[in-house]
Amino acid sequence: GRGRHPTRRGTRAGKAEQERQQQEEGARNRTQMFLLHELDAQVKVQAHLLKRNTEEAIVRQLGKMYCDTVVGGVGLVVSIHDLVTVAEGMIHPGGGEVYFNVVFRAHVFRGVLGEIMYGEVKAASPAGLQIDLTFFDAVFVTPDLLPQPAVWNEESETWAWHYAVPGADEPQVLDIAVGETVTFKIIDEAFFDIHRADVSDDARPPHVDEHGKDVSAATAHKRPYCLLVSLNGNGLGLGEWWS
Repeated sequence: GRGRHPTRRGTRAGKAEQERQQQEEGARNRTQMFLLHELDAQVKVQAHLLKRNTEEAIVRQLGKMYCDTVVGGVGLVVSIHDLVTVAEGMIHPGGGEVYFNVVFRAHVFRGVLGEIMYGEVKAASPAGLQIDLTFFDAVFVTPDLLPQPAVWNEESETWAWHYAVPGADEPQVLDIAVGETVTFKIIDEAFFDIHRADVSDDARPPHVDEHGKDVSAATAHKRPYCLLVSLNGNGLGLGEWWS
């Protein structure tokens, strides 16, 4: 069937409908992209912190260890939910710390392939765009995943979609500026051990992980987890294009 075409100006009805659809889509996606995942760890807690509430002290230490940290193959830990089991603490000779083996549950962010999300353009370069979700900014758009034809303006350091207006001699130039909110679709994800000995400062793509997946974006940006997303498709990109 025919695709939707961008317009220069939106209508109130169109914007209201778009906002309603975004809210519904966002509610569905939030239940998918934030998971409750069970993990285990050994936690070291200073003995004097255990005087009041042992579990609270352990949860605080887990937060310092894991929050805003990527767990390989799992995702980005956002917060600690609760403790499942706590083994009896052990004190090593000559130390003032108590060690606990614990199993706990954490709220984890992990993108869902094919999921539609929203974010703010954080940076632009000839290599593409970086998008910020406020809590996670390892979201990348390569030039081939921008609306086509996409043109890089060296002077303004901005990408633009040169949309071919039917019947017009010149294309409509639709800029994608830093700070704009965009709708995107998740195409792929990559986990990578950025501390591996073979990943140096001058590492060049393509890099392939143990599963044969190209993880160039992760290594190029020195990120342990990243999302590759697309702005190329009906309803993707800037909302004003489609309203």
